[in-house]
Amino acid sequence: MKMFVCAMFVALTLSPSPNAQASIARAISFEQKIDDAEMIVLGRCVERHSAYDPSGRWILTYTTFEVEKSYKGVPGTRITIVTPGGVVGSRHQETLGVPRFGEGDVNILFLKRSGAGPTVLFFDQGVYRVVSDEASGERVVAPVRSDLVLIDTQTGRVKPASDEGAQSLSAFERQLRERLERERSSR
Repeated sequence: MKMFVCAMFVALTLSPSPNAQASIARAISFEQKIDDAEMIVLGRCVERHSAYDPSGRWILTYTTFEVEKSYKGVPGTRITIVTPGGVVGSRHQETLGVPRFGEGDVNILFLKRSGAGPTVLFFDQGVYRVVSDEASGERVVAPVRSDLVLIDTQTGRVKPASDEGAQSLSAFERQLRERLERERSSR
């Protein structure tokens, strides 16, 4: 029995521990995302590549989306966004909480302009994944999975990664339109 306990202790001691990394960000309401976004688009990822920034110190990823629908701003039929991190040769840089896109992914993007080009607003909080529900065939929108730890600035407490649940694309668009109409009428 002692031998078994000793073997278990050694096995547990030598086994790799889980990786527990996260970025901390202020929790942003859906309304604030809409208000602060310069552009909001529904698009399909058609291309992605990473390269060094002009200084050669940082890796940036450039992701091109074919725009299906523009809700705010006028991006055209395609838009290329830039996000920090990526892989160039054998070098890998990553920023936790920054969305990653794969070719074919369909997303709703809340965007702002940066010195390097359009980028996602509020880290992962500015991206929603759009998929087709297998049972109904209806398109469904949900926040992307995130490594962000969100803090409610009113209470100082940690919030769930997203308290927004999945919903139909039509319901999501209705909320978006209503907020945009209120934003226009208040100007």
